[in-house]
Amino acid sequence: MSLGLFDMWKRSETGPICPLKKFELKVLFPAVQEQVKRYGIKFDPQQVVPVDDELMDNVYEAGIDLLAKVGILNTDTERLIQFTREEIEEQLKYQKSEVTLGEGKDAVTCVHREIEDPREPVICGGPICVPISQEIAQTAYDAYAR
Repeated sequence: MSLGLFDMWKRSETGPICPLKKFELKVLFPAVQEQVKRYGIKFDPQQVVPVDDELMDNVYEAGIDLLAKVGILNTDTERLIQFTREEIEEQLKYQKSEVTLGEGKDAVTCVHREIEDPREPVICGGPICVPISQEIAQTAYDAYAR
């Protein structure tokens, strides 16, 4: 069964408290290092987009493991939204294969691309799904637009 918006909201109000600095330094960073080591993930500057099937599988598994271990921090409530691996895998079954961002002449449709898909990817710039303060919002959006 898919987790609903209410489920996510409830978890963001009741999850364990974790201040941002603690999350970044004591929770997220060590967990990322652990997954990189566990799955043998290495960056090759000569091949920015990896084509090695094993590496891509390892990155995917590491991402699922990372999310299950760390969760998502709600920066407003400073609470962790936690998931089991089973919940994550179940949610992935319900994901749409495309989403339209914007409206009218500014609309763009992002579609799921398969490995070696010949279609051009949609590049989204800007603070998507990241909190940004009003004080720097206009400057940030101007910079992304340039």
